[in-house]
Amino acid sequence: MTPTLFIGIDPGVNTGFALSERGRLTRLATLTFWEAIAELEQLCDGSRPVHVVIEDPNAHAAMYARLDGIDGRKRTKIAQNVGSNKRDAQLLCEKVLLLGAQLTTVPPKSTKVNEVIFRSVSGWRDKCSQHARDAGMLVLGR
Repeated sequence: MTPTLFIGIDPGVNTGFALSERGRLTRLATLTFWEAIAELEQLCDGSRPVHVVIEDPNAHAAMYARLDGIDGRKRTKIAQNVGSNKRDAQLLCEKVLLLGAQLTTVPPKSTKVNEVIFRSVSGWRDKCSQHARDAGMLVLGR
């Protein structure tokens, strides 16, 4: 069966989470990693086909060359954050597959969509974080 529910996830300390049903965004949220896992378990219960799209930083090559000119502490913190996001994405992908949902991973985009543009392309009117907008863009129109 063709999925009617799409879940978009932007992993991170603040995990963006989006639901799209029959091509329309129905939920945008910013969750913790564990809240996102709980949502996946609830939504991927086998009652209907679900397709999950995860922004996967593992698809990118090492970013250290782009950190030239950044001092040591800041560079270390960025590298730690990237490593944490990579691990979160890997665990989320594994969980989706264990739950039997369809999975698509996409590399992160270097450009972010601001709230004004997001509202115009998505029709979303409620307040949402950048993380939630990133997750929404993963499933917009699906």
